Amino acid sequence: CESIRIEGDPYTASLLFSMLRESIHAGAASESVWKEEKISLMRKLGSIDVNDEENKIPAAEGSLLDESSPCWQWNEALELLGTFSPSQLNNHAYSALLKINERAAEEYCEANLRHNGVKWGMAVLDKMKKDKISPDVVTCSTLMAAFDKSRNWKASVSLLNAMDASSHSNRSPKVHETKWSLPEPNRFTYSL
Repeated sequence: CESIRIEGDPYTASLLFSMLRESIHAGAASESVWKEEKISLMRKLGSIDVNDEENKIPAAEGSLLDESSPCWQWNEALELLGTFSPSQLNNHAYSALLKINERAAEEYCEANLRHNGVKWGMAVLDKMKKDKISPDVVTCSTLMAAFDKSRNWKASVSLLNAMDASSHSNRSPKVHETKWSLPEPNRFTYSL
């Protein structure tokens, strides 16, 4: 039996990220807490194998950061991101990824089970910079929405100020072609 290899592209990445985002539903955080408590209790009672893959709490090994989110969809998205080369990604794909971050920040907002949307969003922005993919206004607006869901309006204002400063320092068209930069904010950005 021959294996089939599908070559990834930005459309495939954004579609997969969107599917992960749609699988995050209201009450997801309480289900994760319940599963963690159940597994912990079963381990204490000796009725569960610690190495059983089916009962492990998902972790994002080799992700953007050394820790994982309580949201398994986010961890899976980071793993998936690692399978794409920079040439297979664009702003549409990164925006779809950041929408998972936004949804996770909204659903996992409890203090004991919190998805840090600001930290994860900035890690994605750093990866975009490393891959020399300058974010567009939609991507930055999605980041700001995640910051809002993370209840950190200061991060949104900081990003907005950085976008404004970047747009003033990069007036030359040649600079945009060779240098990573943030986009100029527009009406939509200011309406967030």
